[in-house]
Amino acid sequence: MSKTAEVAFLSDRNVRFNSGQELSGVHLPSGCAGRHCPIHNPSDHPLRGEALSFNGHNMIRTVDGVPQIDPDDYEFNRTGYAILRNSAKCTKCGDEVESTYRHDFQSCSCGEIFVDGGLSYIRRGAKDLDCLIDTSIVVGDSGE
Repeated sequence: MSKTAEVAFLSDRNVRFNSGQELSGVHLPSGCAGRHCPIHNPSDHPLRGEALSFNGHNMIRTVDGVPQIDPDDYEFNRTGYAILRNSAKCTKCGDEVESTYRHDFQSCSCGEIFVDGGLSYIRRGAKDLDCLIDTSIVVGDSGE
């Protein structure tokens, strides 16, 4: 358990996480009333005190350099899954490509494989599927 605050409130809707990241436009405390929330009402989970940040879709705790979903993350608890990395490696040219935001279409240098969707959805393909190695990190069950 951390001895320092995980969230510093800069104003009602602006915060600084213990990771150093600042986030503006957060929901008001009434938006999560009655539920656990990483910002306003964190539960007493084992990751408390670890570095907290927001990746654009989910609240993340970084433990020994490895990103993990905060157990109180609303979106993960609502959907049952989260995309932490959307990437693939090409066995033909050796490139590893990563899509970091919605509609961020990325292909390898030889044009054999591609990834798209960032942390919103996973879309990948290849001229020859044997050339594609999925290196994405997905937590939970996305129904894929």
